[in-house]
Amino acid sequence: MAASDPFCLVCEQSHVVKPAVIWCNICEGLCEECSVVHRFIKDCSSPLHTTISVDNRKKLPTFIAEIKQICDDHSEPYVLYCSIHNEPCCSQCSSTKHSTCSGFRSLEVMTKNAADSASLTDVENGIDRLSKNCEIVRSNRETALTKYQDEVNSLKSSLKTLHDNMIKVFDQMEKDIIVKVDKIGKPYTEEMENITSVLTNLNLRLEDMRNGLTTMKLFGSSYQIFAGTGKLRTELDKEERILEALLIDGKVLRQKDITFKFEFASLPAVVKKAVNFETEETNCTLQLLRNQSIQIKLSW
Repeated sequence: MAASDPFCLVCEQSHVVKPAVIWCNICEGLCEECSVVHRFIKDCSSPLHTTISVDNRKKLPTFIAEIKQICDDHSEPYVLYCSIHNEPCCSQCSSTKHSTCSGFRSLEVMTKNAADSASLTDVENGIDRLSKNCEIVRSNRETALTKYQDEVNSLKSSLKTLHDNMIKVFDQMEKDIIVKVDKIGKPYTEEMENITSVLTNLNLRLEDMRNGLTTMKLFGSSYQIFAGTGKLRTELDKEERILEALLIDGKVLRQKDITFKFEFASLPAVVKKAVNFETEETNCTLQLLRNQSIQIKLSW
């Protein structure tokens, strides 16, 4: 049965093919008539039998829609949660696979307030925090690159003035220095562009996570929100490590400054010796948002 156009599983038992309009997290696809009966079945009155329209289910992110609430081994709904293995289990699993475990908790109780849980809020805040940190670093790098390019342009302007005063002497000097600037600037520029590209891609993934979280809160079942929160937490931790790994390299936030010095008294015999071309890298300071909205001053 295709996930995009499910059929009523109850009607299929009678060899009748009818499109499903309602989706139960336990019973799966139901047509309009069967969904009415479903509401009055005692065993289906549990919050675990959360229902949504098929159209709304299609809006759920794939990783949420694929979360199962039926045990693959025993074809029974998950009713318990094993704190030892951090996984849901059915009533049979608790006496077989988890026979030596203790501290079982009711899955219905655990997931009852999943949409309002502190863990979900933490993931939501974490996405916002990491997104803001990406923007802080990206803005810093763009500013650094603009400053570098402005300095290069200023250097070119100075060289043009010298060229006007001493055409024959400075023609070759201009070419030599520009070549040197470009040689230094090319890897620096490429590095900045690569960093901003990584941050842009990271921001896109965070936006996908934010959209998935929003849709999950609107249409996901309690268990899906509970399990999806864990998946989002794992994915968020991975993305945070990507940014932190990027910033561990001390060279990532280095600043390349250019100065140009000229001594007129040495003209024209030693003009090349009188021109001093220098580059310097300086540290910059960023204010990144940390966990629990604590701001820590970081320097590289």
